Amino acid sequence: MSLPDSSVSHVRSARRPLRRAVPAAALLMAFFPLGEGWAMNQLLNHSFEDAEGAAWTAVQDPSGTLAATVFGVSDVQGADGGKAFLGEWTATANDQTVSATVWQTFTPTENVRASLKALYFREKTGTVSSAAFTVILKNPDNNPLATLNMTEDSGAWTDTGWSAPCELVANTTYTVVVKWAFTLMKNARLAAKVDDIRLSISPAGLTATASPHSTETHVQLDWSQSTGTLPGLDSAQPYAVYRGTEPGSPTRIAYSDTDSYVDTGAAGNTTYYYAVSDIDTSAQESPKSAEVSVLTRPAAPGTPSQDPPTAQKIVVRWSRPTGGDGPLTYKLERALVQGGTAGEFTERLNGYSNLQHPDTGLTCGSTYRYRVRATNTSGDGAWSGEANLQTAPCSTTVGDGDDFGTGGDACPGSTTPVVVDRFTLETNAGDDAVTSITVTLTDRAPVGLVEIVRNGSPVGSAIPGTTTSVPVAVTDVTATPTRTTYEIRLTPRSRLDMPAGNFNVSAHVTDIVHAYAQMVPADFFGDMMNVDNSAPVAGVWGANTIGDARIDLAWTKSEPPATSIVLRSTNLAALEQFALVDGENPAPGSSSDVTLVYSGPDPTKRDTGLVNGTTYYYKLFVTDSCRNHSPGALSGPLTPRGTNTVSEADNPTSRYACPGDTSPVAVDRFNLAASTGTDRINSVTV
Repeated sequence: MSLPDSSVSHVRSARRPLRRAVPAAALLMAFFPLGEGWAMNQLLNHSFEDAEGAAWTAVQDPSGTLAATVFGVSDVQGADGGKAFLGEWTATANDQTVSATVWQTFTPTENVRASLKALYFREKTGTVSSAAFTVILKNPDNNPLATLNMTEDSGAWTDTGWSAPCELVANTTYTVVVKWAFTLMKNARLAAKVDDIRLSISPAGLTATASPHSTETHVQLDWSQSTGTLPGLDSAQPYAVYRGTEPGSPTRIAYSDTDSYVDTGAAGNTTYYYAVSDIDTSAQESPKSAEVSVLTRPAAPGTPSQDPPTAQKIVVRWSRPTGGDGPLTYKLERALVQGGTAGEFTERLNGYSNLQHPDTGLTCGSTYRYRVRATNTSGDGAWSGEANLQTAPCSTTVGDGDDFGTGGDACPGSTTPVVVDRFTLETNAGDDAVTSITVTLTDRAPVGLVEIVRNGSPVGSAIPGTTTSVPVAVTDVTATPTRTTYEIRLTPRSRLDMPAGNFNVSAHVTDIVHAYAQMVPADFFGDMMNVDNSAPVAGVWGANTIGDARIDLAWTKSEPPATSIVLRSTNLAALEQFALVDGENPAPGSSSDVTLVYSGPDPTKRDTGLVNGTTYYYKLFVTDSCRNHSPGALSGPLTPRGTNTVSEADNPTSRYACPGDTSPVAVDRFNLAASTGTDRINSVTV
């Protein structure tokens, strides 16, 4: 604004001359230098009591056509019964104008916010066609920052209330101006007083800093201690602290009795906007300071957990920290736990944005301790709780092979094994030495040998004992992460070592002896070895026909593919005692007086070359493909006979014979001939 120079005359007060103006800024800086911040009432002599208005410059503008009756500090007319600044005019003609000013300057040393207020008193008689009675805070460009319009002609003291806060810049000179501007009609009188002009200035230098400690989401607030004119700061709670999550709308959260405050109720990863004000002894609160913002450190994430683990991988999961939803990254650390004690933590992740991480390359059957912390632009947050997470136990899986095995029929005593199962060995990590494989049989009775075979070569074998569980010691068997296929082969017992009957037997692996902690059984029964150790149904003799030195034998059997064995002897006892072994060999102790007549599939046989008249006995056995034989069936006695021929011979010479003649007469000649051999004739009928 345009300030008057020293040649302008100053209007005297009614009782005492107004002191000649001293430059307001000089006075203010001389008596009340602006230090680390301003408290309330920063205008020098705001109530016009000290030195009767010292630091105020009073000017009546010559452009006004009406001089003041009174223009200056007046006793006992203030709002509190003390002094006030009074301007009083009485018009002697129409349209007389009034223009007068009281002002002072000040220069803050820090950036602050300020509000302005005053008390005023207006009264008039007659006609005042226009009136402007204002208190204005102006910047160096003479532009108003805050204006108090004192408009009430109430004849009583009126409080203007505080103006909206405005921003003041450090080391910049501002002016507070009281302005009287009126137009009066003839004989009109106007008296306008002002008192208690207050400039309330906020605390300065507010800073907000996220806690230096990663374990806290606190905010440290600091500001310049307010110093200045009366009435001074409230002794108990001189400062109010405000906080908001949006700019421009903070809420008071606390009072502070010092020029700092720690906000321990701040949430993590949240941007807060803070302001402070000071409070004087009259409970008047200054404007809030300019807001400052800060992002708090993150709170601790949730304690890590895991998905179902594998042998060499743990999927670590954690929950986002409570607090704001701004961007976060994470640091993950891991330590190996041995003997219940965790080793040194090492960093696994940094700057990671997901809430889960597959941690690979681990050791099966091991425990690892994890912790995680969040990070934002203010720094690291607190570590989460620590969690012991485990990989899956080291294990070897015994699984089914690509097929069940070939299976098949086997005869007692066969040396050709039958593949009844294929299984696989596979580890979830590393190598696992296997020293024994337990094979469980569905029936141990027909099994003479159990073999474990890899790539066609046996790696172990065992003879079943008294149970169906057969441990087989193996050599050079190591389960690895690469699946390897093995076979179970069964060889049947000999005929005499197993009971009679038909057997269908299968097998699978039920256990292994190995180094790893766990075996996963997943091998199921495979195919069957079918062993037939049952006697066929005995053959039944049919109608045997006796011939000349021969006997035609016939029989039936219920198993057409079976082989028939026919034995002969003239010694019935020897034949009865005769027995077979393995369906084809005489049992020990059998008589040698027995002749094999036939061995083959047919149900008939002609036994020739016999001696007519000799009695024969036969024994029939039926054998199957496994040389199982039926009980023997006897037939006999059977005696072959030859054919005798009586043929004509030359006729004898006939003659007469007299009665009583004792000489016989040959009347016929015949021939006797046996078909084979000789035949004793006991009687001839003529």
